Amino acid sequence: MKNNNSFLETISNESLWNKLFIGILIFVSLLYVGVVIYFGSDHWVKDEVRFYGYALHILEGKYAMESDTFLWNGPAWPVIITPLVSLGYEKLGIRMLNIPLMLLALIYFERSLSLLKISNVLKLMAILLLSLYPSILLFSMPTFMSEVFCLCLINMLCFYLLKFSIETRFMDFLKVAGIGAVLILTKVVFFYVYLILFVILCLLQFYNQSFKHYSKIAGFTLILIVPYLCYTFFKTDTFPYVANSGGMSLFWMTVEGKEHKGEWHPFPGDWNPFPRSSNQKWSIDNSNAQKQWYLEQTGVIENWSQLPPVEANDFLIAQSIENIFHSPEIFLRNIFSNIKRYYFDVPRNRKSGIHWLYYCNLLHIAAFMICFLLLSKCQPKIKFIILLYLIYTFLSFVLSSYERFSQILVGVTLLMLCLFIEPKMFKAQQAGLRIFRREKMNYKN
Repeated sequence: MKNNNSFLETISNESLWNKLFIGILIFVSLLYVGVVIYFGSDHWVKDEVRFYGYALHILEGKYAMESDTFLWNGPAWPVIITPLVSLGYEKLGIRMLNIPLMLLALIYFERSLSLLKISNVLKLMAILLLSLYPSILLFSMPTFMSEVFCLCLINMLCFYLLKFSIETRFMDFLKVAGIGAVLILTKVVFFYVYLILFVILCLLQFYNQSFKHYSKIAGFTLILIVPYLCYTFFKTDTFPYVANSGGMSLFWMTVEGKEHKGEWHPFPGDWNPFPRSSNQKWSIDNSNAQKQWYLEQTGVIENWSQLPPVEANDFLIAQSIENIFHSPEIFLRNIFSNIKRYYFDVPRNRKSGIHWLYYCNLLHIAAFMICFLLLSKCQPKIKFIILLYLIYTFLSFVLSSYERFSQILVGVTLLMLCLFIEPKMFKAQQAGLRIFRREKMNYKN
């Protein structure tokens, strides 16, 4: 009991807490080095090859590929890794970049919890959980895809939003909007998240004038990406145009096969100009029925490989809308499957059962429900974060998703859980203190 009290006193002391937090950062940084080296593949993994290829194109003074119209993702992450690519680093060297990014995510997460006056005990548990979150640690840290970078950006965004006030200097306003713009240019779905968020905040300001400042943040964030939208307009003659990857994600949500439940598949001869990694196989089984179904779906366009990316994406969006109107029940069934895949990475072809690591994602489901409880009684800045969280989650439900898409929200998930738990912990502590005082008085009497 004495040891427990000593530990609680230690982490309650701010100077000692800072030393403990620095110790955690040192420990996890060494752990991350080991994880990246041990679990990192010798081959290109998933989207790594595309990001690396975009970085090579940036070094040549251009970005879009495949006749200057292949705009599969935003340019922010390729720009970040370009200096490393220019120095000759490939797989392991670039993957090491995840380590400082994850440490930065932890630092901003801790600062956000401090701003919210979360107790050090709860803060410690949340930081340890984020730093050792199983799916991030074992599946995203050993690759240089953009999940860790997005997690870092969202944690930074949360901190500067919580720090933001009406009297805040313009530089702080610019930081919040700038981080949001980089987030959009990393994961383009956030363009639509911010558009929806901007409309909702504009409507809310009729009920509470405080929302006016946050609608300005969302609006200015969208303004900051106009230079990129001008670039894509020059390439595609469409404004606004952020990427041509959405059509395929939506299309697979509108068709149904024997084993298919909305999972994303590459088309034969799709637009990716880089070779797929040798260990990345098509996620369809070898049965004749499944192959026949797959060929029927890819046959919606004749000579698919001859279509330019922009026209092909437009066709897929139109085909998806037609499929939804024709068979809405298929789309709804795939959404339910997609929700499970978003949290637990199943159902997937060539994969059965939920990996034990994904059970931590039950926290996402808890936070998702808690958001609706907090939404009606929190400050506008917290509402901004909650709405961002909910809109992104809902859009992920209707576009073909994987579990890694939920990893970028782990910081916000833990933030929401801490906001919900902290008052109850405080009440429990106060109740315990009253019982202790009562027992002490009875003992004296």
